Amino acid sequence: MTDGYHSLSPCNPDDDEELEISSPEEFSFFQEEIVAEQLTYMDMTLFREVVPHHCLGCVWSRRDRQENKHLAGSIRATILQFNAVTNRVVSTILESKELKTQKRAKILENWIRIARECRILNNFSSLKAVISALQSTSIYHLKKTWACVPDKDNLAVCS
Repeated sequence: MTDGYHSLSPCNPDDDEELEISSPEEFSFFQEEIVAEQLTYMDMTLFREVVPHHCLGCVWSRRDRQENKHLAGSIRATILQFNAVTNRVVSTILESKELKTQKRAKILENWIRIARECRILNNFSSLKAVISALQSTSIYHLKKTWACVPDKDNLAVCS
């Protein structure tokens, strides 16, 4: 821990260590503000490192070729962070088949509150990552779970 924040970023492919949540129910105990602040800190750290010319099309469009793995590293890191957040949202909601609809709805609500906190913190990268996960096909089709989310106005964060 440094400055109250977890120092390992999920965007670093070399990091094998990751925050382990032994059960999806544990996720409900995390405070939304703390999670949003942590995501904001990680995004801020990555965006500070973005090299402006990595955003140019001539560099950006060649990044996926094997011989160009070293190009646009700072952009690749932001993409990996976005994907890590999106995957974490989906995995905490869908990880356990035995999870009751009500519990799954609570996890969904928690992510909606985290998205709201990201919006307050002007962290639009993590906000969009959470929204993308909530709008993914696998989450969108959880009709019974969405029906258990008590306040549909919570989704106003998505507008």
